[in-house]
Amino acid sequence: MSYESEILEIENNKEMIAMAIAMGIFDGDEKRAREHYPRFLEDIKNTTVFFLKVNSFETRYTIERKKVVKELSDFVGYDTLPYLDKQCAMAIRPFFKDVSDGFIEFYKKNSKRYARYGIGYEALERLYKEEKIEELNKIIEKIDKYQAFKFVREQSMNSKERKELPIIGKQFDELKAKFKLSNLDDLLILGVEVESFLVDTSNKSEAQKKIIERNRAQFRKRIGAKEDFELTKENVELIKNQINQVYNFNLYRQALDNSNLKEFFQNNGFEYNGENLEHVVGMLMSVLPAAAICGTHEFENGKTKHCMYGAFILDKTIVHQNMIITHEFIHALERVNKDEKPFWRRYCSINEAMTEYFALRAQNYLEGNVLSSHTNNPDSEYTCAYTNMLPLVEVLERSPYWNDFLDAKFNGNVDDLVKKIGKNNMRKIRDIFICSNCLEANDIDSQRSYAASLEKLINKIYARRNK
Repeated sequence: MSYESEILEIENNKEMIAMAIAMGIFDGDEKRAREHYPRFLEDIKNTTVFFLKVNSFETRYTIERKKVVKELSDFVGYDTLPYLDKQCAMAIRPFFKDVSDGFIEFYKKNSKRYARYGIGYEALERLYKEEKIEELNKIIEKIDKYQAFKFVREQSMNSKERKELPIIGKQFDELKAKFKLSNLDDLLILGVEVESFLVDTSNKSEAQKKIIERNRAQFRKRIGAKEDFELTKENVELIKNQINQVYNFNLYRQALDNSNLKEFFQNNGFEYNGENLEHVVGMLMSVLPAAAICGTHEFENGKTKHCMYGAFILDKTIVHQNMIITHEFIHALERVNKDEKPFWRRYCSINEAMTEYFALRAQNYLEGNVLSSHTNNPDSEYTCAYTNMLPLVEVLERSPYWNDFLDAKFNGNVDDLVKKIGKNNMRKIRDIFICSNCLEANDIDSQRSYAASLEKLINKIYARRNK
């Protein structure tokens, strides 16, 4: 299914979206909003839009990793996946027992290491007393094998095959250039042409002989060879192996066969090459666990920002759609300075909380719905993974550092923010956001407690650094 009309709707509403976002960021201050509106609109207009339709599939990495994480969860007696994927932070517990206790000494030395896998004080103490630490370490060694293969460019998904993408992509580009291919599926045509040189035509009909000779002629034309050129069996097998390695690469085939990613290339005029495939498949893998993603990738036409929305949002309510679309376009406004680690990567939880905070306020300034196709299902209530952190953003906004956070997010001046607040202090602020994000829904008391802690910390930082 093509989503041309929905994409066009968003394109036609970009001016409205840009102004609403500007008003949301500056809390209704129209003068400041209009000052920044031209830049916001330019960034949003230079961002492509795509609706991704994906049929369910799992990568080799996902299948293998799921097994070993389940093994660890079964071993310790609870789900460890949220801790491994950094959805939750395992707190390090202070110890109060007699320091002569052997476990206490063990815990002092190893608590941080095991916390990374979601194994806290009580679980570790039990396994220690049951003399199962060695068995635990063997399972962790298996997990380490998979943890080594993580997405670098996309924050929300891990993939073992992601490490192979550039290698396979380079092989595809080499085949593409050598044999004048247009896209990945042309490899199948090339395979038929190459195999034709192995066919014995002596017992074939005249019609079959014509087909075989036509395939050989097409191959000769590809490489600029003479009419009597023949491929040896060794060369046929070599080319076939190269074709199979690229074409049957699990992530490419799964991604392209189970989604409408090919339309992304067609709609935006991007060349179908290995490097672009690497970028686009990476974006797909990030959309799978989320509703949408705004990715930054270099393509040929100068556009580097790409908002990719899961097609399922078209069956959501107006509130869902407007929130998700504005949230991602706010990410499109983020800039990165050379030699500085992006704010969204360095302080992901803070960045996401700020983005959701601005998206919520932007709803007050939207002059209509972004999309016309939606559901009116009253049971489809809007929820967000970042809700628990919103009170913390309110604390930041009241603080003397608010403009520095805005500067880090939208202008890429992250080092200036860290220099002003302090590296250790920024780590403490980040950790408060992460811990708050792990709260149960509607745990208002804990949200207020974290907000109070953050305010106290910021006041302390300001007083100490501005004597």
